[in-house]
Parts: sequence; C-alpha cells; structure tokens
Amino acid sequence: MIVVSVFYPRSEKVRFDHDYYREQHFELITQAYGDRLKHFAALQMCDDQLDGSPSPHVAAAHFMFATKEDFVEAFEQHREEIVADIQKFTDIDPVIEISDVRKASVDVDGK
Repeated sequence: MIVVSVFYPRSEKVRFDHDYYREQHFELITQAYGDRLKHFAALQMCDDQLDGSPSPHVAAAHFMFATKEDFVEAFEQHREEIVADIQKFTDIDPVIEISDVRKASVDVDGK
C-alpha cells in the first residue's frame, strides 16, 4: 500500500478555501480515482502547533492506494481536470510525496 501526501505550504498572503477543498475538490478526486482510492483524509492544519508556532502548511491530504501504479494510472487519466480545479481553491503550488506504508490502522467513517 502507498500513501500519496499533498501538502500546501504556508506563506504570507496565501489563498486557500478550505470549504471548497473539502467539499468540491474531494468530490472530484473521489469520483476520478474511483475504487483505486482506498482511503483518504483532508486536513486543515491547526494555527498553533505544540510549540505554539504555526504549522508550515495550511492544509494537506493523504490518499491511500494499493499500489503506486494504481495512483499513477488514476491520476494520469484525470490530471487535467484535477490540476485545473486547484486554482479554484488556492494559489499555492502543492508539494506531493509518495510513501510506502509499513504499518497502518485506518478507520474511515465516511464524513
């Protein structure tokens, strides 16, 4: 299993519409990826971390797929519409990381 993590770095005067991201963009993503997408989480970072400082990111997402090939195939089929939708909720260039899962416990409640 792999996790595709998408981070939106914080900087001065960034625009990020968390409602659109959570409700509209994730609807697009889940429809585009279909059954290949096993689990996901949309995150809005807290303004104050344990040390009181702001998170280095304003938002993130984690998507779980059975294989890297499943992700690449799904993303390539829908790349244009997914990338075009990003401008509707942010002006931040996302940072994408792919990780191999070594151990996981996932409880998805569908909300």
